[in-house]
Amino acid sequence: MKWTVALHVLRRTLFTSAVRPSGSLNKPIANRGIYPACEGYRRVQQKQIEWTKNDGRRVFEKRGFSDAVIRHSLELLGLITGLTLLSHFFFMARPEYSPKRLRDKAAGKL
Repeated sequence: MKWTVALHVLRRTLFTSAVRPSGSLNKPIANRGIYPACEGYRRVQQKQIEWTKNDGRRVFEKRGFSDAVIRHSLELLGLITGLTLLSHFFFMARPEYSPKRLRDKAAGKL
């Protein structure tokens, strides 16, 4: 029974998600926070604050030009896919209008 307790203690020690204070150990504990003091973390916090604001814009409007390019390219891809699908359905329903058959007919192979 003791090995299960030891295993439990080891697991809790290795995999706990306890919040550890950041910063140098030379500073007093009162001056250290629970968040990292690096510039990258401050940028992430600022971005989170901007995204939580309700400014009336939709999610895809908040990121600007790069998000618009991706959105428009996906819309174009969807349109091309839909037109291709419709053309395949049309040529399957009407094989006499298929481009290969019309080419062969013009060449006198049929």
